[in-house]
Amino acid sequence: MFSLLISLSVLGGAPRGLAVKDNTDLVTQVDTRMAKWLVLGGDRKALLANKKEIAAYVDALPVAPADRKRMAAAVLEEQALPPGAKSFDAVKALVRVTETLTTVDFFDGQGNRCSTGFVSTTGKRLVLLGGPFVDQRTLESELESAKMLQSNVELFEKKEGAWVPMAPPAPPRPTCTDELKKAAKAVYIAEKSYFAEFDTYSNDLAKVGIDVKSLGATSVKVDVKGAAEKATFSAEVTMQGGVSRIDDTSGTPSIVKPCTP
Repeated sequence: MFSLLISLSVLGGAPRGLAVKDNTDLVTQVDTRMAKWLVLGGDRKALLANKKEIAAYVDALPVAPADRKRMAAAVLEEQALPPGAKSFDAVKALVRVTETLTTVDFFDGQGNRCSTGFVSTTGKRLVLLGGPFVDQRTLESELESAKMLQSNVELFEKKEGAWVPMAPPAPPRPTCTDELKKAAKAVYIAEKSYFAEFDTYSNDLAKVGIDVKSLGATSVKVDVKGAAEKATFSAEVTMQGGVSRIDDTSGTPSIVKPCTP
């Protein structure tokens, strides 16, 4: 029986792909290999997803069956592309996981990214779908993309040569321009809500439900023209020296005058 198991193991070959314990282990393993991978060396070729694994990945995507063959061919072609750099000094890393793809992105803190993508194989090992590719992307921009795609993310930073988990960076504080646009949008929503109930607009802020102080604005002026259902309005919001305008035809505020620094 023991000899039969050995024979089956030899015939089946060694399991393909990287065996990883967790995302910290994954980042560490990829970073250790990166210097050789960037010159298309090391074990990159052995870890590349083959045609069968690529086809399985593409088949799991929400794409039309007629496009799958073309997409699989494109992935295979991209595997042969040059990385775009022969070295990369990573200081932070981002792991994104979806149902079909695991992405490991490294960042050098100078606006550059080194990206690799992996797909799972039998035994939950990971094979390299594509990369490494070096381009100009920041950690912040990739975090925003991950948020829109609803990916599971984990961040890491290198400390004394070791990769350790890190907390996500705090979102940037909204600028005066952001707050000015937000206030103008609030005026638009209040006027539209009033119109839905009374079939007209009003320049009476209290009647419409606009509280200048709670908006953080210096002043709000609403100009109403026409009457009843034919009425139109335009509004001007002032905040910290800045001026924004909005009207009933568009829910997008325009900045007439930027805030004073």
